[in-house]
Amino acid sequence: MSKTVHFVPDDVKATVEEDENLLDVAANAGVYIHAFCGGEGVCGKCKVKIEQGEVAATQATQLKSAEIEQGFRLACQSKVVSDLVVHIPETIRKDGKRLQRKPKTTRSISARSFDDFIGGWDVDPLVEKRFFALNKPTIEDNVSDLKGVQLFSDLTEEEITFISTRVTLREFQKGQTILFEEDANNYMYSVLKGEVKVYYSNAEGKESIVAFHGSGDSFGEVSLIDQQAIPAAVVATEKSLVAIVGREDFFEIVLSQPKVLNNLLLMLTGRLRHSWNQVRMLHFKDASFRVRTLFREMAEERGEAVAEGVSLKLRLTHQNIADMTGLTRETVTRIVDKWKKAGTVTMGSNRQMLIRHSFFEENLDL
Repeated sequence: MSKTVHFVPDDVKATVEEDENLLDVAANAGVYIHAFCGGEGVCGKCKVKIEQGEVAATQATQLKSAEIEQGFRLACQSKVVSDLVVHIPETIRKDGKRLQRKPKTTRSISARSFDDFIGGWDVDPLVEKRFFALNKPTIEDNVSDLKGVQLFSDLTEEEITFISTRVTLREFQKGQTILFEEDANNYMYSVLKGEVKVYYSNAEGKESIVAFHGSGDSFGEVSLIDQQAIPAAVVATEKSLVAIVGREDFFEIVLSQPKVLNNLLLMLTGRLRHSWNQVRMLHFKDASFRVRTLFREMAEERGEAVAEGVSLKLRLTHQNIADMTGLTRETVTRIVDKWKKAGTVTMGSNRQMLIRHSFFEENLDL
């Protein structure tokens, strides 16, 4: 239901919907209110007085009991529930003054008056304005995206265009299953944007993560070739754009494009080596050895060399690491915390890991 908010002494009225944030209402109406903390309710600067009406406000420690009794509230922590008259104190208005609305007319300068202004100056700007007409991007226009796929990385523009006509693009939301375990598969999938997780579950429902695939990686090609059931499930860990190729188109591409066949062999060989490494890792009972082996392999596959070491282009939680090494989360936490204290591994706020050079120097036996 619509409500009217009247800001005084500016005499500005706004018609809003119920439950709208009062600070947002003021901003949209052109009424300036100081809010240094960006509306987080921390600075206490957006104090206003509710002269008429009612707001739903959270408890604000920045307000004294006497101020609350007088009707003062923090605008950023208040929602409109009825028609309001809101008084904006001078101390929080811009420079203690009412905002001046911009005039509806604008001044312009003619070419002649501009020439008179610059006189005989030699104007040779370093930057010039140019206008270009670009085609609106569509999900069907996938040529540029396909260039980033490992299988197609060596192809020419003409060859990529040929493949693009045999590819379907589909978006998957975070948590959406792309392939179910033990399903029959008639497609190959390539991640253009985003990330997916490959895993299988035991009888008790515990997950074991086989791999993560990011932009440029492909999956599903093995079951597509041998026509066997999918050995693991695949789920999107974030919003992902995936290219899908049917079985007939897949073989047509592979048989007509030698460079794709060569990349496919390299990719399958890499998968085989990855499987060997996992068997080797799980063969050892030493928990630290398992995690070190995983980190070294992830650094080679998903790492980016930086000055301090290798930054993993993958967000890993301790539970992810536990699921990939067959350990408990508590064990992984104990091991990683030890390396953090030693300074060989650091974890950013976005859960991306930085493995420092000293980590690899201390683990040359892997």
